[in-house]
This record gives sequence, C-alpha cells and structure tokens, in this order.
Amino acid sequence: MKLENRVAVITGAASGIGRACAIGFANEGARVVLADINLAGARETRRAIEAAGGTAHAVETDVANPADVERLVSETLRRFSEVHVLLNDAAIQVNKPWKTPRSTNGHGTTPYLFRLSRRVRRYSPMTHAFASMARCL
Repeated sequence: MKLENRVAVITGAASGIGRACAIGFANEGARVVLADINLAGARETRRAIEAAGGTAHAVETDVANPADVERLVSETLRRFSEVHVLLNDAAIQVNKPWKTPRSTNGHGTTPYLFRLSRRVRRYSPMTHAFASMARCL
C-alpha cells in the first residue's frame, strides 16, 4: 500500500472529488481526516472507508473560517499526532455572483490552508501537500 502509515487531511471530503480522493487514499492505507462543512456527508464518507477496513475521522470544517481550520488542526493532531498529506478540494457552486463562493473557492481558503500547513509542519513532518481548488462559479 502506497500510503500505509500516512495521515491525509482532505477538505471537501463529503462528496464528489473530495470523497473519491478520501476513499482512494484510504484504499492505499492512509488514515484520513475528512474535513467538510457538510458533517453528515463527511460521516457517510467515513462509514464507507471504515466498511472497507480503513481508518477515518470526520471534522465539520468551513475552510473560510479561521476558527474551524484551527479546530481541524487540533483534532487531527490530537487523534493522529502527525500529517503527511493535505489535499484541498473544498468548493461551492452557485449560479450568481456572491461573496461566499469567492471566499471559499479561492481567496478565502488560501491563507487558512497555508496556516494549516505551517501549523501542522511545526508538529509533524508533512511530506506531501496537494491543492485542488475547484472553481465552480
């Protein structure tokens, strides 16, 4: 297994590409932290991973909210003590101009995810960082 003994934090893990990545990472042996504003969806992803024999933890996270990102870091390090992979797939889709998609799909997530990676690197040797900022405007 390519990711055995690795911890991956995946935002947007409740559905779509984020969910598929989380399941794929878990199938390769990673312990996965599922971060999403949709906690029910993240828990569904966790159940799918656990049903296949993997390890996952769901954390309700709005990546445009600094307090949520700090809580994500704290819960991840408390539960797994380290992080090796960070994959950002959090995004929302709307059909009209609006401030929220902009803050979630690009400008809003970038500073908080850099903060997440910096904070995590203080406590853990993160070996991989991925960004998949889906823009759905």
